[in-house]
Amino acid sequence: MAKTIIVSTIELATFLGLTKQGLYKRGELPPADFISVGGRECWLPKTAEAWDATYRQKHGAGRPATKN
Repeated sequence: MAKTIIVSTIELATFLGLTKQGLYKRGELPPADFISVGGRECWLPKTAEAWDATYRQKHGAGRPATKN
């Protein structure tokens, strides 16, 4: 059985190289792929990447520098 990776808000920020605060400063989140039993939004990595690419195209932001 294949495993499906889903990410929460904090993981979404980390996955995109942002802080949680930086993610919220964007003023919007992508539509959730799933809602957990506790009511938390969750996303597939491909949803996060597509949303991030669209956001960066609209706002002219480059990819954040990676840490070594």
